[in-house]
Amino acid sequence: MVIGKLVSVEQSAFLTGRNIVDGPLILNELISWLKKNNKRGLLFKVDIEKAYDSESSAGRPAFPIFVLLAMEALTGFMKKITSAGLYEGIACGVGGPVLTHLLYADDVVFVGGGT
Repeated sequence: MVIGKLVSVEQSAFLTGRNIVDGPLILNELISWLKKNNKRGLLFKVDIEKAYDSESSAGRPAFPIFVLLAMEALTGFMKKITSAGLYEGIACGVGGPVLTHLLYADDVVFVGGGT
Protein backbone atom coordinates (compact mmCIF):
# COMPACT_ATOMS: atom_id res chain seq x y z
CA MET A 1 0.00 0.00 0.00
CA VAL A 2 1.46 3.34 -1.05
CA ILE A 3 0.10 5.29 1.92
CA GLY A 4 2.12 3.11 4.30
CA LYS A 5 5.31 4.52 2.78
CA LEU A 6 4.09 8.10 3.22
CA VAL A 7 3.03 7.87 6.85
CA SER A 8 5.60 8.63 9.54
CA VAL A 9 6.77 6.14 12.15
CA GLU A 10 4.90 8.05 14.87
CA GLN A 11 1.59 6.59 13.59
CA SER A 12 0.96 3.06 14.79
CA ALA A 13 -2.57 2.40 13.53
CA PHE A 14 -4.54 1.86 10.33
CA LEU A 15 -1.55 0.54 8.37
CA THR A 16 -0.47 -2.94 7.38
CA GLY A 17 2.54 -4.03 9.39
CA ARG A 18 1.90 -1.59 12.22
CA ASN A 19 0.14 -2.53 15.40
CA ILE A 20 -2.19 -0.21 17.28
CA VAL A 21 -0.72 -1.34 20.61
CA ASP A 22 2.78 -0.15 19.65
CA GLY A 23 2.00 3.43 20.73
CA PRO A 24 0.72 2.55 24.22
CA LEU A 25 3.57 0.06 24.65
CA ILE A 26 6.18 2.70 23.78
CA LEU A 27 4.46 5.15 26.11
CA ASN A 28 4.50 2.60 28.95
CA GLU A 29 8.21 1.95 28.39
CA LEU A 30 8.89 5.70 28.30
CA ILE A 31 7.15 6.24 31.64
CA SER A 32 9.13 3.36 33.18
CA TRP A 33 12.37 4.80 31.76
CA LEU A 34 11.57 8.27 33.17
CA LYS A 35 10.87 6.83 36.64
CA LYS A 36 13.91 4.55 36.62
CA ASN A 37 16.23 7.39 35.62
CA ASN A 38 14.54 9.95 37.88
CA LYS A 39 13.75 12.16 34.87
CA ARG A 40 10.93 14.62 34.44
CA GLY A 41 8.66 14.77 31.44
CA LEU A 42 5.35 16.02 30.13
CA LEU A 43 2.70 13.69 28.72
CA PHE A 44 -0.41 15.28 27.23
CA LYS A 45 -3.06 13.08 25.60
CA VAL A 46 -5.54 14.42 23.07
CA ASP A 47 -8.40 12.11 22.12
CA ILE A 48 -10.28 12.83 18.91
CA GLU A 49 -12.56 9.85 19.42
CA LYS A 50 -15.81 11.76 19.04
CA ALA A 51 -14.90 13.15 15.62
CA TYR A 52 -13.51 9.81 14.48
CA ASP A 53 -16.44 7.73 15.72
CA SER A 54 -19.11 10.04 14.31
CA GLU A 55 -17.51 10.04 10.86
CA SER A 56 -16.66 6.34 10.67
CA SER A 57 -20.12 5.29 11.92
CA ALA A 58 -21.69 7.62 9.35
CA GLY A 59 -20.54 5.23 6.63
CA ARG A 60 -17.45 7.11 5.50
CA PRO A 61 -14.92 4.31 4.91
CA ALA A 62 -12.20 6.71 3.70
CA PHE A 63 -12.21 8.66 6.97
CA PRO A 64 -9.20 6.81 8.47
CA ILE A 65 -7.15 8.04 5.51
CA PHE A 66 -8.14 11.63 6.32
CA VAL A 67 -7.16 11.04 9.95
CA LEU A 68 -3.77 9.74 8.80
CA LEU A 69 -3.23 12.78 6.59
CA ALA A 70 -4.19 15.18 9.38
CA MET A 71 -1.84 13.39 11.74
CA GLU A 72 0.92 13.64 9.14
CA ALA A 73 0.42 17.41 9.07
CA LEU A 74 0.72 17.40 12.86
CA THR A 75 3.91 15.33 12.63
CA GLY A 76 5.40 17.81 10.17
CA PHE A 77 4.49 20.67 12.50
CA MET A 78 6.06 18.91 15.50
CA LYS A 79 9.28 18.26 13.57
CA LYS A 80 9.42 21.88 12.49
CA ILE A 81 8.94 23.40 15.96
CA THR A 82 11.34 20.88 17.48
CA SER A 83 14.09 21.70 14.98
CA ALA A 84 13.46 25.42 15.58
CA GLY A 85 14.03 24.91 19.32
CA LEU A 86 10.45 25.82 20.22
CA TYR A 87 9.59 22.39 21.61
CA GLU A 88 11.72 19.84 23.44
CA GLY A 89 10.96 16.16 23.24
CA ILE A 90 12.37 13.46 25.47
CA ALA A 91 15.71 11.95 24.48
CA CYS A 92 15.63 8.28 25.42
CA GLY A 93 19.17 7.59 26.54
CA VAL A 94 22.43 8.52 24.89
CA GLY A 95 22.05 8.19 21.15
CA GLY A 96 18.44 7.04 21.51
CA PRO A 97 15.47 8.53 19.71
CA VAL A 98 13.93 11.83 20.72
CA LEU A 99 10.19 11.42 21.18
CA THR A 100 7.92 14.41 20.67
CA HIS A 101 4.60 12.68 20.09
CA LEU A 102 2.97 9.33 19.44
CA LEU A 103 -0.08 8.72 17.27
CA TYR A 104 -2.41 5.78 17.42
CA ALA A 105 -5.88 5.57 15.95
CA ASP A 106 -7.77 8.55 17.32
CA ASP A 107 -5.26 9.56 20.01
CA VAL A 108 -2.24 11.83 20.08
CA VAL A 109 0.14 11.85 23.02
CA PHE A 110 2.53 14.78 23.15
CA VAL A 111 5.77 13.98 24.94
CA GLY A 112 7.94 16.79 26.24
CA GLY A 113 11.13 17.19 28.20
CA GLY A 114 10.82 18.30 31.79
CA THR A 115 13.40 21.04 31.86
